[in-house]
Amino acid sequence: MAIHKLDTQQVESESISRRNMLLEDFVHITSHNLQGPVSNLKSLLHAWDNTESPDVRQEIYSRAKLVINQLSDTLTYLIEELKIRDNKNIHYELVDFSQALQNAITLHSVQIDSSHAVINSDFSKMESVATSKKYMESILYNLLNNAIKYRHPGRRPEIFFSSSVLDHMVVIECSDNGLGFDVAKNQANLFRLQKTFHKHPKAKGVGLYLTRAHVEVLGGWMSVESQIDQGSTFKIFLPLKDE
Repeated sequence: MAIHKLDTQQVESESISRRNMLLEDFVHITSHNLQGPVSNLKSLLHAWDNTESPDVRQEIYSRAKLVINQLSDTLTYLIEELKIRDNKNIHYELVDFSQALQNAITLHSVQIDSSHAVINSDFSKMESVATSKKYMESILYNLLNNAIKYRHPGRRPEIFFSSSVLDHMVVIECSDNGLGFDVAKNQANLFRLQKTFHKHPKAKGVGLYLTRAHVEVLGGWMSVESQIDQGSTFKIFLPLKDE
């Protein structure tokens, strides 16, 4: 009985410690991503108060709208992540990787057709896993979206998904022949909110950020290997659970 109590206390202590770390990280991210827009709004308000020019005020109004939209988007993303990390009732079920990927492909059909992307997969080493179907489909959706969005303009996009098992972890890989980026140079900003490594009109730095949140809530982690102009490989490590 004493051992059971000690184990329970240890589990509770580790849970509290992890939640405190997540809270500290969330506070840091929130303050970091909200300070900029709020500061910009203050500056624009000051400029508004110190001019009577209709043209200048129209310009200030237009810029303020952009800042407010940015602020609104940031709050939406942060709230979504908080919901993910606070989810204590994750429903685990057997998820078939091929079917989950097919759902992601269907949702990207227009982008795939327009870019002529070639998508292949090999899930023979691990065809399914007990996990959250909703989260897994979101993970594959965002990995596919990222690979298509940052495709190389000089060649046809080739994207490959695979699965394997390593040290009682299931490893899901997504490789592409896209733009790639300098991992070492961008190490501090990997998977962070609104951090992008390429100029793209639809780049918001949100997909991989939320993907990391999904992966971490499931008890796993992410890694990336990439070379400029050669492509990237994202790896998802998830613990195997008893079905």
